[in-house]
Amino acid sequence: MKGGWIVGGIIMIVVGVFLLFTIICAILGILLGIIGFIMVLYGLVASDEPAQTVVYQYPPPQYQQPYQPQYQQQSYASSPPPAPSPSSAVKFCPKCGAQNQSTSAFCGRCGERFA
Repeated sequence: MKGGWIVGGIIMIVVGVFLLFTIICAILGILLGIIGFIMVLYGLVASDEPAQTVVYQYPPPQYQQPYQPQYQQQSYASSPPPAPSPSSAVKFCPKCGAQNQSTSAFCGRCGERFA
């Protein structure tokens, strides 16, 4: 009979410790929730500046270039187009020296207008 009481006592201790741990965790969670809520309220009240919103602005129309696909689907029956000569395919910006397409009206790096 003594062995049954010892096992029962050990089980009761384990269950008690588990329940105590659960209660402590619940109380701690409630306290942290209240502290977090107070911090949010304080942050909303103490802030004098409105929240900043980031808005993407597109470049002005004079700097926008029409979309030109890099690769075009080619039929197998036709021959490939001739390669452009290196001197006419690119031009360099007189202001910053950046390489641009020969059809560009503005520099892609600094926005300088080409003559």
